[in-house]
Amino acid sequence: SASSESIWYGYDGIQWACENGANVVSMSFGGTTPSASTQTLINSYPEVVFLASAGNDGNTTVNYPAAYNNVIGVGSVDGDDSRSSFSNYNGSTPFVDIASPGGFTYGGLMSTVYSTSGNTYGLMSGTSMSCPFAAGLVGLMLSVNPTLTPTQIENCLISSGVNINQNVGPRIDAYAAMQCVQSTLTGDPFVNFWGAPVSIYEGQTVTYYDNSAGGGNPISNWQWLFPGGTPSSYTGQTPPVITYSVSGIYDVTLTVTNSQSSQTLTRTGYINVSMQPYGAWLEEASGFATASRGINFLSVVDQNTIWATAYDGSGTAANIQEFTKTTNGGTTWTPGTINIGNTALGISMIHAFDANTAWLAAYPNAAGQTGGVWKTTNGGTTWTRQNTALYNNAASFTNVVYFWNANIGFCMGDPINSEFEIYNTTNGGTTWTPISAANIPNPLSGEYGYTREIEVVGNDVWFTTNKGRIYHSTDKGLTFHVFQTPVTDFVSVVTPSFTSSSTGLIVVSDSVYKTFDGGATWNLLNTTGSVFSTGLCYIVGTDTVFSTGAGGGTSGSSYSVDGGLNWNIVDNAQHLFVEFINSLTGWSGWFNLDATSQGMWK
Repeated sequence: SASSESIWYGYDGIQWACENGANVVSMSFGGTTPSASTQTLINSYPEVVFLASAGNDGNTTVNYPAAYNNVIGVGSVDGDDSRSSFSNYNGSTPFVDIASPGGFTYGGLMSTVYSTSGNTYGLMSGTSMSCPFAAGLVGLMLSVNPTLTPTQIENCLISSGVNINQNVGPRIDAYAAMQCVQSTLTGDPFVNFWGAPVSIYEGQTVTYYDNSAGGGNPISNWQWLFPGGTPSSYTGQTPPVITYSVSGIYDVTLTVTNSQSSQTLTRTGYINVSMQPYGAWLEEASGFATASRGINFLSVVDQNTIWATAYDGSGTAANIQEFTKTTNGGTTWTPGTINIGNTALGISMIHAFDANTAWLAAYPNAAGQTGGVWKTTNGGTTWTRQNTALYNNAASFTNVVYFWNANIGFCMGDPINSEFEIYNTTNGGTTWTPISAANIPNPLSGEYGYTREIEVVGNDVWFTTNKGRIYHSTDKGLTFHVFQTPVTDFVSVVTPSFTSSSTGLIVVSDSVYKTFDGGATWNLLNTTGSVFSTGLCYIVGTDTVFSTGAGGGTSGSSYSVDGGLNWNIVDNAQHLFVEFINSLTGWSGWFNLDATSQGMWK
């Protein structure tokens, strides 16, 4: 479907299936535009076999998800092993790995779609038939040896398939594929299991399912261990539901025995038990008419006024200049176009003072473009460049802007002439003054900053670099110190967040580092619970921290009330940038469906 809503629900469906124990995922949908988020989602489940339809356009156009890495692309053949006329096929960019019967012979494959008369099964044809046909074979293969990896499955399908020379890969041969799997058996049992759900709250239950295979000899005994659960052990294939009463991260172990041997599988940290939720997110509509607008920055003025900048999350990575704003705490959001005279410039961020006054940082996307700082005093209707913040060197690249009040502000850009280009103002940006190079530690060779990578607490301001360093000022950006962090490059690391001038956190994947000296030194915390790595907000003056996630398999939000040691799940929905005004009220951006649905959480 070309509908972004359908593709979004397709993403949700894939994620739900993987999170709930699917070993094989068949995807009978597609389009010509790739999505980085979907590729990330697929990469997050390396143990799952993904198959996708090649497409029904009868040409060599590359289709996704069939063309993603770690996906088996499936074309269609007729009963005589000729490529079905509708099936896409390989051209200069091969993406069809195997072929499967697609129902273009004898009227089509039997389907659970009813015929018009309603008294027979319908007949269907297409790569949406060939893909699940092949997926069924994969399921059969895994029933014999559930330990086979997706790569081993694909290799078996290809090596055992029939070479038909139709530019759609070999046609699957079920009997030969099963012989290929049979050759991997040693007589030892294969132990495998899954549970659902794996992230719960205290007092909730998990149901476990045995997915083991005898490997040529029937299994005679199953022994389960559930540390932290009630009951804590069980003998037999199908255990009762297991109740977890205390928050924590728990392992699960299954040992199976047949006449040849016993085999054990322990899933480490498999069950995540959280305290009851801190609160619930309320869905709000970000207001954008175009679907898949994501939120990459929020400027929270007060409990009523919030500005947010948008980016294109459809997969085309189009450069857009759009924002949305609320003046009633999120009840309604009003989108707007940012007119700064050059639609090619990238929008880094907006920092707002009130509902009418805000500044934005814009950066060049190509040589010959000039970024800089712009200001609006009419709620974003018009923007005026503040020319004394020059940013007109060939190497200039504006990253961030921030104001402490209506007059005092600072902005930062990448190094020119071997110094970061930093300005300050005391009159709202009418006049920007460059900060002396003597007050800014020299950048390393090739070092630069990142858009939106800024944190401010009181008079303190921090920004990060591609060398894993963090620059820190205690006087509103007039002088800086620089420190090395545990991060090698902040390119894919969420901006550090501070609760005071001294205490802050960095989240790297699922590792949490904490500083008590403004960023000079960092210590790895021994955490429990799920922490996410897309957004981070350490609420000023408290021990409360929120984290958000948007990646495949890592979507959700969590909170800590002890400064980042113990984390509790709030939800598993997709969240992007997050910002809180206090411990109870905050906002998180995500993707919208249309002007009236989704795009913002509160």
